Amino acid sequence: MTEPIDPALASLVAELDARIPKFGAEVRFDFGRIAANRAGYLRLGAEFLRAGLSPMPEGSESKLQIDFGELIHPQSSEDTIELHLAEDLTQLPEDAQSGPFAGCACLLFVLGMFVLTAIGVVTVFGWVQQQL
Repeated sequence: MTEPIDPALASLVAELDARIPKFGAEVRFDFGRIAANRAGYLRLGAEFLRAGLSPMPEGSESKLQIDFGELIHPQSSEDTIELHLAEDLTQLPEDAQSGPFAGCACLLFVLGMFVLTAIGVVTVFGWVQQQL
């Protein structure tokens, strides 16, 4: 069971949200690295505070409906941010888990690329020997 939201805290977050400019705030996400201008970090912090004050979603759905609007930079590797609210972080929703299939798929892809590269190298060397 979650604790009730403190109205004073909610008021502070609302005030921060109103004071932090949205115009010019940019955040770029690149494979686990975050880069932002000062307004972007402040705006991102305000969005996270709002997410922390969101009511717990009903049922098994834990995804929060947060609109980051123009905050995410167009050159980011991620074009959306999916936030989940959960009291027990060991039980992520299924759509938030990559599972073993993603790891196996990546491994097969890398092995396949290695095999294709080896075939290409052998073919090129065979062609070069025939030319000599």
